[in-house]
Amino acid sequence: MFFAKEHEVSEKTPGLRYVGVCAFGRRLKSTLIRVYAAALSSGRTLQLHYPEHSDQLQTLVGYFASLRELGGMRRLLEDSVKARCRQMDVRGLAVRTGISVEEMTSRRRASDIPQILSRLETKVPLEQETRKELPYWPVDVLIATNMISVGVDVPRLGLMVVTGQPKATSEYIQATSRVGRELPGIVLTVYNFSRARDVSHYEAFRGYHSSYHTHVENPSVTPFAVGALDRGLSAVFVGMSRLSDINLNAENSAETAPTNSTSLVRSREALRARGELCCNEAEEIERLVSLADNRLDTWINRCVQLRQQGVGMRYRDNEASRVPLLNRPEEQVWKTFTCLNSLRGVEQASHLVLVDGIADEDGETL
Repeated sequence: MFFAKEHEVSEKTPGLRYVGVCAFGRRLKSTLIRVYAAALSSGRTLQLHYPEHSDQLQTLVGYFASLRELGGMRRLLEDSVKARCRQMDVRGLAVRTGISVEEMTSRRRASDIPQILSRLETKVPLEQETRKELPYWPVDVLIATNMISVGVDVPRLGLMVVTGQPKATSEYIQATSRVGRELPGIVLTVYNFSRARDVSHYEAFRGYHSSYHTHVENPSVTPFAVGALDRGLSAVFVGMSRLSDINLNAENSAETAPTNSTSLVRSREALRARGELCCNEAEEIERLVSLADNRLDTWINRCVQLRQQGVGMRYRDNEASRVPLLNRPEEQVWKTFTCLNSLRGVEQASHLVLVDGIADEDGETL
């Protein structure tokens, strides 16, 4: 027997309606097959009756906490769900055929992601025969892990099925916020009755969703850690100096640092004031100021040396007559003014060489 609880749309979850589904006495796979088939066939039914107002329900996003669960569901989608969708007319819903399945996980190459996003932006046509005329084959079901939580902003997505309650509330909010971004959407959370945590969330479904922002876990923050300063201080120091003085703002004005050193000193003092406000350790504050001084001196000295050689400086993108102040992490070894392109990466990629053999005592491969 299926039991469902619903959380009405509120100001805290604009545009989204959450529905919790739990099938006591039934296996999770059987529940997922029925939920996916009902969602897909319901979307097709609405498309036939309201073709201009139901596009957000034509692509179903399936969210999974692990690749193991996702892999099992993909097999069910290719077999049991498709077969059940062809028989949904006996339940009063429209038959849905030609279901295309795509996945967004770490198993896909980075070069495949842009094409997947383009396919997600393609509307599912009313007539199945017209699919071949579209520039990208539309996606009926997208199954994904937490890779979808950040960076996927497709306005037309409005239907999601979450398998099990994610361990972190922040992960749950990030994942479900991928749907219903512009048009009204619905999130179906399928709970596993054999997991005590899932059952607990199901029992407190309405209360949890009416205030789930208060359940977000506090992250651990170490803004003045040695590693954080080494990786991020250069970008902060250059950004503060560049934005605080119009004479340092232009792309080629990096070479004017010696004549605008007062602005660099102000940036250093601003960093000191911030450190004194946020940190109680005098040793850490002195380390912060010392690292800022190092960047100030390195910037000015490089400008002077290049000027003596008749070469100018700019902030980025090397020219024939100028060299860049800032370096990209993927271009070379880490330097004083190497700046991250994203806060999600801190190191260069490490190449793994697999040697198929057994090494002897001297390290030689046998």
